Amino acid sequence: LAASLPLAADLAAVAAEAARDGCIGETVAALLAREAAERCDDPAIRAVLLGIAEDEERHAILGWRTVAWALRVGDADVRDAVAAVFAAAATDGVEVPLVGELDDTDALARAGLLDRKGARVAAAAALRSVILPAAAALLAARRPSTTADRDLHATTA
Repeated sequence: LAASLPLAADLAAVAAEAARDGCIGETVAALLAREAAERCDDPAIRAVLLGIAEDEERHAILGWRTVAWALRVGDADVRDAVAAVFAAAATDGVEVPLVGELDDTDALARAGLLDRKGARVAAAAALRSVILPAAAALLAARRPSTTADRDLHATTA
């Protein structure tokens, strides 16, 4: 397992990875699954998508709780690492992994999938309206401001 899953040796790296994969990645995945479910006409596929969304939401909650814990018990390095992850997302956006070449909105919706533009728009909205405000609140509740915090707050204001 160690060869295929590198484990961080310090809390700052663990917290940064939890912020990147859990807070950002899983939150976006949950919201994309919900968006796809809303657009899907097939009740069976919609039910599966809602189940996936709930599972991704649990993963996201674990990520947010892990980061909150790390900020609570960690030092300034932990805080700076987490703030840098969110500041980078605010600047660079969120990468949305898309498969295949088909971009027919109606055909994809019937299959419970989002087209490229819809997925990118939904991910950007999740970042702007959910992730960055939650990150700013989490960081504000923990410790004094750092440069990365100021960068994050400037993009969410």
